[in-house]
Amino acid sequence: MNVHVARQPIFDKNMNVFAYELLYRSEHGFNDDKDGSQKTGEVVFNTLVNLGLDNMLGGKKAFINFTKDTIDDELPKMFSNEILVVEILEDVIPDETFLNQCKMLKDQGYVLALDDFDSSYSYEDVIGLVDIIKVDFLSTTVREREELVKKYSTYNVKFLAEKVETKDEFEEAISLGYDYFQGFFFSKPVLVSGNDFRVFNNTYLLLLSELNKEEPSYDELEQIVKKDFSITFKLLKLVNSAAFYSRNRITTIRHALTMLGFKELKKWFSLLMIRDVGDDQPKELTRMSLIRAKMLEAMLKQTHLKSHASEGFLIGLLSLADVILDRRMEEIITDIPLDDEIIKALFKEEGLYTDLLIVVEHYEKGEWEEIKPLIDPFMLDFLDVSNYYLEAIDWVNIIENSK
Repeated sequence: MNVHVARQPIFDKNMNVFAYELLYRSEHGFNDDKDGSQKTGEVVFNTLVNLGLDNMLGGKKAFINFTKDTIDDELPKMFSNEILVVEILEDVIPDETFLNQCKMLKDQGYVLALDDFDSSYSYEDVIGLVDIIKVDFLSTTVREREELVKKYSTYNVKFLAEKVETKDEFEEAISLGYDYFQGFFFSKPVLVSGNDFRVFNNTYLLLLSELNKEEPSYDELEQIVKKDFSITFKLLKLVNSAAFYSRNRITTIRHALTMLGFKELKKWFSLLMIRDVGDDQPKELTRMSLIRAKMLEAMLKQTHLKSHASEGFLIGLLSLADVILDRRMEEIITDIPLDDEIIKALFKEEGLYTDLLIVVEHYEKGEWEEIKPLIDPFMLDFLDVSNYYLEAIDWVNIIENSK
């Protein structure tokens, strides 16, 4: 399915792009039955996983609207503080929990902005926390815009003129002391689109059930995740996002899980469950990738590389990602910090696992004569390979029937 996020640039006084505001859009525009928190979740998830930070931002900051609930749930922390500007909606009624969360974000280096500000706004505690005040030029008069700057400049904030639609309004905003500018005069929101794949319905329940235990287990989580191509791919991309990026190259699904930790996993899987409520059936390509994963894992367990069986599973799962996602493998690999040996296998370059992936592909095509020279160095025989393939099919059938 297609996913969308709209992007509108925010400029400084020199007409250089300072940041982009990322806005919710559905297949039908921006009007649907989702509430504000769901829309925020969609923007966060699609930006981090389906579209990618580099593609969306190009090194600039991101302004994103957050509801009270999403701030209370610490959703902004999915992003690095170097990238995100947390927009507080003007209709939020702040309570102690909300204010404490905002203070914590501020202390951790996040920039806070107050959206659609005007003279009727009365929550001084919030004004005292924000770094940027956004003034709506469509709903205010020239005098109001000037008075707002004079009144609140003592708060050590910067002012952003939004919904600027003419050159005269831009020049007026500069003369009044505004620092940043956004609106149709500069650019309308541009739609950025990508592909998404839904997670098997019961995967969420199993994952959240494990994470809600008093002592959750990474081993159990790995067993659940590895049965679902979609959630594995999203997990790997999330680990590579700015919020969680590490110099360590991912070698296994378990490695990716431990890099996030139980708290972030629970937050992320909850977000996924909210948005993936459909009844999508697994497609044949994802089924084939699961068969490959299980078959490669089984073969490696019977070789001198048995301690690397989990790497084999990941290779098999990602081996068809270019076809499933309709993207070049080179592009996909840039989004995921994979171990070099895994990358070699995916590109059929000489490496530890490459020949066994080629064996799987030959078996799928019925090219039996090509298999023996490749499996001999691993001390495997053809009958074993056949059994591993049939066992992998049985494993995938069980997964599909358990949904």
